[in-house]
Amino acid sequence: MIKNVFIVKCDRENFEKNFSKKRNSDIINHNDIRERLTNNDVFKSPPSPEIVQFQIIKRINSFTRCKKSEFLFFYQEDLTSGFVDGLKKLFSSCEYPINYHLVTDDSEIEFREKFYSIQTMEYDKV
Repeated sequence: MIKNVFIVKCDRENFEKNFSKKRNSDIINHNDIRERLTNNDVFKSPPSPEIVQFQIIKRINSFTRCKKSEFLFFYQEDLTSGFVDGLKKLFSSCEYPINYHLVTDDSEIEFREKFYSIQTMEYDKV
């Protein structure tokens, strides 16, 4: 089995409209995690970045262990080379080979060599 990680760089509205959880896929959206943790708090206070990061790592670990999930769609507004390297480091202990893909609405990505494939999102910008 090969697992595929799709890093999606676009605005939040287009991500939520175009990507949804399916039987063989998982979704990580840091904004949704932050909102869910805030809503679950008794005082409705936002979580610290460390707590959000912990929840993201927990979801990544769950994806790597799951034998049914082949695809992970990871929403990222601000994409940096360091973020991609950190994500690859998190997946380094996975027993399956992982292909990293980029889905973006931006054609100017400097570190294209870090991805197996790059797809450009086509949608109507209003």
